[in-house]
Amino acid sequence: MLVSAVTNIARETRMSAGLKLYRGLGGDKTFPVSFFKSNDKGHKGVLEWAFMSTTANKSIALQYSGIRQGKPYPTILEMDAGSVDRGADLSNFSQYPGEKEFLFQPHSFLEPLGGEAIEVTADGVVGKVQTS
Repeated sequence: MLVSAVTNIARETRMSAGLKLYRGLGGDKTFPVSFFKSNDKGHKGVLEWAFMSTTANKSIALQYSGIRQGKPYPTILEMDAGSVDRGADLSNFSQYPGEKEFLFQPHSFLEPLGGEAIEVTADGVVGKVQTS
C-alpha cells in the first residue's frame, strides 16, 4: 500500500526544470565496484532495496553525509530529477518543517554519471556522485 501511495504521489508531483535532489550516505561505506564499472552486459549502478529519501536542499544531505561526525567516507548523491527519475514530494508530510523531501519507491536503480568528485565544503571534504 505504501509503495502504491508513493508511486501515485510521484506521478502527480510537479518537478521544476533543472531540479537537483540530494542524498547523504552516512559516511561509513564506499560504493561496490559494480557501481562504477560496467558488467559484461554494460550495466553499472546499484539497486536501492528500501524507500529512498532525498532532499532538494544540499545542506540537509551534507548533514547526513557523515562529514560532521568525522566518518571515513562522507558522500552525497546528486540526482537530476526528471520525467523518468522522480520521487514523491512529501514536503507536506515531512517531520522536518520546511524541508523539500522527495521519496523514491523501493527498487529504485541508481546509475552513476561519471566517477566520484571531491567537493570542499565549510565542514570539510565530501565525495559527490552524480546519478540518474
